[in-house]
Amino acid sequence: MSYGLKVLTSTGAVRLDTTDRTIRGFATFTGDISNGQTKTHTLVGFNPSDATIGLDWSISSNRWFSSLITSTNQIQITRSNDPSTVTAQYQIKVYRV
Repeated sequence: MSYGLKVLTSTGAVRLDTTDRTIRGFATFTGDISNGQTKTHTLVGFNPSDATIGLDWSISSNRWFSSLITSTNQIQITRSNDPSTVTAQYQIKVYRV
């Protein structure tokens, strides 16, 4: 039997094949973000094309106004055009199989 971790992103679901493997929390980033801000986090060893890495993220404001961009060793969250002026809290979790 095969098990997997489904990571729901703003663009859809990603499935990691975890047959006979252990899922480990690789990193967690949290913080506050205002409208019009971008926050960048550096994570050595992170590569978005690595099939053994999964991401999950959430934000306390409307997710429609937020985006997550990844590149080698970096994860960037941006909040823009949000009609709410309230500071939002975000959390990004990185998993490795």
